Amino acid sequence: MTYQHNNQLLSIHEPSMDIHFQESAEGMEEKKLFNENGSLQSVSFYRNQRLHGPSRFFSENGALLSETWFWNGERVGIARFFYAGGAPYAVLRYCQGQKMGRQEYFYENGQPKTIEEYLHGRLHGEATLYWPNGQLKRQSHFANGQRVKVDQFRDEEGKLIEQHTESHASQS
Repeated sequence: MTYQHNNQLLSIHEPSMDIHFQESAEGMEEKKLFNENGSLQSVSFYRNQRLHGPSRFFSENGALLSETWFWNGERVGIARFFYAGGAPYAVLRYCQGQKMGRQEYFYENGQPKTIEEYLHGRLHGEATLYWPNGQLKRQSHFANGQRVKVDQFRDEEGKLIEQHTESHASQS
């Protein structure tokens, strides 16, 4: 994977998502916003008044809070979000502006919080939630945005406490 932006080139190559964009960086406009204390709050790039390239947000002490890439105003590739202390908060994947593939959220201690699978902007596949201690909290399955199969809930020790079997997907 390669995400590159300099004075001459803008390129996003994310083979795992079949994303391959490359073009001249000529004509891109950089916009910066600053916090009241004068520190950099955000830097984003635009082409034709649309977000185009990296967009980054920072805390008042300069720590990176998020980095998202855009192509013609749409999110593309991997977006990363961080807690103020620097630990990962979320890793989200986008294709043509829609969530696509594995979406991951974390507790500040680094343990997974939520892992979801998306297809064309809709939940599709497994959605798993965890307790802060790492134990499984909830497990659901989706097809084209609708919950299907068994929905399981567990306590903080991992013991199954509730289970629902339902299907909202159309039957063929």
